[in-house]
Amino acid sequence: PALIDPVEYIGVEVIVRSGSGFGGRTAGGFVAFVAPNAKRAYAQLHRWPGGFDALVQGLYQAAYSAKNDTLFVTAAVGRPPVKQSQLLKLDAKTLRTVASTDMAKVPKRDDGHTYAVYGVDVDDKNGNVWVTNTRQGTVSVHKQSDLKLLKRFADGAAYHARDVAIFEAGNKAYVSTPGKNTVVVFDTKKL
Repeated sequence: PALIDPVEYIGVEVIVRSGSGFGGRTAGGFVAFVAPNAKRAYAQLHRWPGGFDALVQGLYQAAYSAKNDTLFVTAAVGRPPVKQSQLLKLDAKTLRTVASTDMAKVPKRDDGHTYAVYGVDVDDKNGNVWVTNTRQGTVSVHKQSDLKLLKRFADGAAYHARDVAIFEAGNKAYVSTPGKNTVVVFDTKKL
């Protein structure tokens, strides 16, 4: 049978798991695609060319850049203080890590807590990746090319920010704030 094409299944849903057993073998991290024929996908996943990179622990959400054929994944480990959090850039064809960046420590805290990232979406029009910093109630914007931080909005700008959705044609980033039952809108052109 043919191997799974990640682009074919990206539109359905991407589930990222870390440190799970797979087919009797332990994988340090893998990406599973929920497909119309999930049984076929499960059976073929272990035959991915070149195997899988061991990804970091605490994977949360993934977003696909069609323009760059790249997958961006957020990770955060632990309960507060969250001391380990990363944004990963993966090659969508090989699922190998191309780049990663550790999140900065929150100023005025002495416990090592970081601006942990959870929600993620891509803005291919402007070449950026938007992530939510849930515990600080804000969002950050990184360059897709090298994951450099371009802007972190003020703490509290989007109370308990969870998900972010980019509307490129309208230059908007919509951020859900479940604690307040609202959606906060950011202008993707004004960073």
